[in-house]
Amino acid sequence: MITWQQRIRVLLDKRNITQTELAEKLGVTKATVSVWLREEATLTEKNIDKLQRRIAPVLGVTPDYIRDGHESETSPGLFIPDQGRSVPHLSGSDISHWHLNKTVANTVPWMYCPIDCSEEAFCYTIPNKVMENGGGTTDNLPYKSLVFVDPKLSLEYETQCLFYDQTPIIGTYGEHNGKSYLVYSNVRFNPVQVVRDNYIGRVIGYFYGVNKSTQAGSQS
Repeated sequence: MITWQQRIRVLLDKRNITQTELAEKLGVTKATVSVWLREEATLTEKNIDKLQRRIAPVLGVTPDYIRDGHESETSPGLFIPDQGRSVPHLSGSDISHWHLNKTVANTVPWMYCPIDCSEEAFCYTIPNKVMENGGGTTDNLPYKSLVFVDPKLSLEYETQCLFYDQTPIIGTYGEHNGKSYLVYSNVRFNPVQVVRDNYIGRVIGYFYGVNKSTQAGSQS
């Protein structure tokens, strides 16, 4: 019976991805990946589940396929670009913990970010319509858009950024009279004042809507 490590090695061969490239996409060393994929590796069930969830989106399959091979090898909406890495899909309550500790619960799903990003990057689903302008422009992030955020990128004027003050806030950053603001694309919502120390990261890309295979874009 094929093991989950063997299944990953087969997928790597099919996708023409080396262990070194997989390591880069996961933000770990090649030696670490080699240890994970050894048949004799001593890993807890908890850690195995976490690894399978993290590696699956990089290979374009479901965690269940890596685990037992019972699901379809190809997962709709997942693809294998030449760049990017696997990042956690965080809820609003997860963001602050990830920002401070760079750890998430085993139940947190991982997704493939098709844009070059740091090991601190994550994705987050827009929970409201404050960034929805209906115009289809690059600053339009409709309700339930999936956005990729990279905390390694510095805060810059007139870029879409995520701040955290009890809850996540996404908007276009600006300054006026010595104060910092986030401006929403939806003109029905007034700009909100923010504290620079609460900056989490810059939006680097997005997917419109719930279906991850729909229109995607990146921020310059």
